[in-house]
Amino acid sequence: MGGAFSKKGSKRDKDPRTQDKQNRRLSVSGIAQGPQGDSNTTGTVTDKGQNEYLRFSALSNAGYEPDGHKKTNQDAFISFVEFGEPAVSVFGVFDGHGACGHHVSAYVRREIPRILDKELLKAESASARPNIDSVAKHFISVFERVNNALEADKSIDSSLSGTTAVSGIVLGRAGNRKIITANAGDSRIIIGYEEGGQLKAKELSEDQKPGTIFFSSCSLVRN
Repeated sequence: MGGAFSKKGSKRDKDPRTQDKQNRRLSVSGIAQGPQGDSNTTGTVTDKGQNEYLRFSALSNAGYEPDGHKKTNQDAFISFVEFGEPAVSVFGVFDGHGACGHHVSAYVRREIPRILDKELLKAESASARPNIDSVAKHFISVFERVNNALEADKSIDSSLSGTTAVSGIVLGRAGNRKIITANAGDSRIIIGYEEGGQLKAKELSEDQKPGTIFFSSCSLVRN
């Protein structure tokens, strides 16, 4: 979401919101936005919890510059073990990039849960046959709305900054659990499972990178 590239510049600039004041690339790990962590943008953010259906833990930690100083932490995450209903959980990771990447990831972290329809998710979680297509379409529309709102928000310069966004909704009760995922960029959701006495992993999202080919061929149809 937002822009994909930024330019190099001075590390002494103070205000990352304005591109003409700070136009440098940050290859980094995000803003301290989790429930527990440092109030600045170079700290560690952690969260953990559980209910009758699952348990989770999350950690975001700023990296280091070559000179040993902490990088700006541009990562953000969401972790709702009960999103308005015990049988609905929502998780997500947002990896910001560019001079304003930490502002973008924080914005997306705030807006996705705000726009998600809790009543829709609650109703589908209680159904013996949840309408996964309906939930998936709603999830896609949420991503599109957040992206459009971000572009229209002039308080954050997202022209050369942005964030990946990968999120999952865990829906339903024991014995009828579904996972619906949505993503933009190259952050990834992986599920671990046991098969034949071995622990295996499976990707639940598809990375989107500049070199990714989504159309192997196309043609022009004329009447």
